[in-house]
Amino acid sequence: MKKNLFYLLGAAIAMMLIATSCNKKQALEDQVVGKWESTSITLKEYVDGELMLETTIPGNTIAYKFTFNANGTGQIGVAMDGEEDSESITWYVDEEELILSTGAYDEPIVLDVLSIGRSDMELRQVNDYSDQGIDQSEEMLIKLKRL
Repeated sequence: MKKNLFYLLGAAIAMMLIATSCNKKQALEDQVVGKWESTSITLKEYVDGELMLETTIPGNTIAYKFTFNANGTGQIGVAMDGEEDSESITWYVDEEELILSTGAYDEPIVLDVLSIGRSDMELRQVNDYSDQGIDQSEEMLIKLKRL
């Protein structure tokens, strides 16, 4: 009898954890849906773990524009010098990451969702690589406002 109760309790806890993680994912997806525009983009470059360069570009210089539709489709655009270019995307949420796929890249674009609120969101993209045996990393922080 105690053994059956133990298994039932374990199964109930497992179901609650699965339901909670699904609810978090759905909640993040629901928050992402909409139109967004960058207010600033910060670029950082690291060599062997040491910050070598940090530059912040205001949104009125270069702006990323995102449209995330509830069906997992959307648009990504870049506005610069009065011109704008955009491309269709598909997107989904995996844990705390926003995964974008476009026709322009073979690999999906992975953006960490650092924070999200009703009217603002902060994303980060990290590109780690090695050049002639030297570890390097490029990080882009994108601060967005909801349109």
